[in-house]
Amino acid sequence: MYLTPNENFMEWAKNIIMSATDSNFSIEDAQAYIAAAIPSELETDIESYLALISSVSDMSPMIDEISTLLEEILNGDSSVVTITPPMQTLDISNLPSVINVSADFGAGYTPEGSSSTYTGLVLINITDIVMTETGLSANAAITATNVQRDSRLILNGAMTLEISLAASGEDAIIQANLNFSNLQSVDVSMNGRMEISMPFSDSSEQPIILTLTNFETSDMQASGTIIVTPVSTDIYDMELDLTTHEGDVEGTARIDSTTSPQTIISTPVAPITVGEYRVLFNDIVMDQEVCTDTAAGGTIVITGDSETKTITFDNCAYTVK
Repeated sequence: MYLTPNENFMEWAKNIIMSATDSNFSIEDAQAYIAAAIPSELETDIESYLALISSVSDMSPMIDEISTLLEEILNGDSSVVTITPPMQTLDISNLPSVINVSADFGAGYTPEGSSSTYTGLVLINITDIVMTETGLSANAAITATNVQRDSRLILNGAMTLEISLAASGEDAIIQANLNFSNLQSVDVSMNGRMEISMPFSDSSEQPIILTLTNFETSDMQASGTIIVTPVSTDIYDMELDLTTHEGDVEGTARIDSTTSPQTIISTPVAPITVGEYRVLFNDIVMDQEVCTDTAAGGTIVITGDSETKTITFDNCAYTVK
């Protein structure tokens, strides 16, 4: 279930999520390498910076698990999933103001066509549903109680969602406000607020704007904005203006997925500042068909007041100088 039919963006997002996940081990290796090989004032800061990057990968399994869980709920049979009013009675032209969904997996439920067994309870309460000629709005509250798949926790806690779809000139814009209350999935917990503004049309040149307010995961705390602006069909600029637990992060990273399955990350305008340090991504090549643990090429240059360190990726290996 996607909030946008923009296949180019969704493919780009998928590539980035996969890249972040696959690069997690190389970042941990890099941290260990740095700790052993760089006895300098910059050591701790580089480790912290790499940890900040690796924390992005924590989001990937959560996104996958929640998406899979929602699909299983929507496809679940009436013995475990109750939708009020029933789906077959819903009329898109005359929606009710409230829809309730209960998925009670009990001590064990295996969906048709699946080999996985789910346990636990999910309640989804959708309210204030309003549809007009120019848009749609609704609120939702999701509460999960110890939902597990094959004895592994995939969702526990609560979140609320305010969503609207409205015309903006020739485009339609989706606005979503999410509030997390100790929402746990896999090995990640989330708290705080996330606001998303994104175009609904796949041809739109409107930016995607993500605003974080006291947003926390297991390894990251951040407030501020991330603005993703399309440069072309497969190239996006990601402008960062964040206050994080590792200091302020400001600057623009370019994400280029023109030559799929490669994703190339660069800093096209100027270095990204992370606290007191300046960071350059020089054509970091993430290639899912070549490397599984690290980048296939490029360099990351981290500069402090008195020294510079360069992480060089080459043929799926790296050195730090």
